[in-house]
Amino acid sequence: FLQRFGREFDFDGCMGRKDELQHRYIEEKGVPLKEGLPEVAGASYAVIDGDSCDVLFGKKYDQTFDPQTLVQMMTAVLIIEKGNLKDTVTAPEMPAAINSGNTVFLRKNEEFKLSRLLEAILTYNANDAAYAAAVHIGGSEEKFIDMMNAEAKNLGMTNTEFKSVYGGAKGQKSTAHDMALLAAKASSLEKYVSLTLKPTMNWNGEMFAHDNLPNANGFQQIMEDGVGLKLSNQKGPKADKIHLAASYTKGGRTI
Repeated sequence: FLQRFGREFDFDGCMGRKDELQHRYIEEKGVPLKEGLPEVAGASYAVIDGDSCDVLFGKKYDQTFDPQTLVQMMTAVLIIEKGNLKDTVTAPEMPAAINSGNTVFLRKNEEFKLSRLLEAILTYNANDAAYAAAVHIGGSEEKFIDMMNAEAKNLGMTNTEFKSVYGGAKGQKSTAHDMALLAAKASSLEKYVSLTLKPTMNWNGEMFAHDNLPNANGFQQIMEDGVGLKLSNQKGPKADKIHLAASYTKGGRTI
């Protein structure tokens, strides 16, 4: 990871040194971006500096929405920082809502190493892997969600309230800016980045066995040198809702 990006990412610097950036380029209320900057068709977005976390440019980035599968970024961050990846996890009873997205069809009492569940989360967006890991670490989904919200506060995610460890939930909210802050944290973790860059994953479970499951993010197919941290693609009656968190490094600078 360090060889790929040429320097160690100092996440602690993300909360300070905001005076380093002299200019902000912000698109608000449909006003075009300044000359030379890209126009982005997304409903809201934020591009932040990897060191200071200052907003370089964006659009309606404090507008709230349900981040859906992007919540798995926080789940994975806490697994890496609070869990023991060598632990054996026994799968609990799964809620019915788990099946609204990708799963590896974990059966109740099936056992996997926490490291394998983390891989399923970051490579395949597996809802049931996120739920099983969260219950193992937190004791329950509710207690793990409390951990998620506490970490969000620590990261300065002032407009975020998590209600799920794996996907969409009633009353859940965040913003493009807050998700960018979380993305900066995620991209500072070598384990996170190495797994999200894997092009495929093999899985050998009791109810589901498959070789070469494709990476659910797909970002490397668009930008080979970028890092697709998490992608959420929710089907809608009129149009799909796509949420993306990603990072890119060039010339010693990360956004």
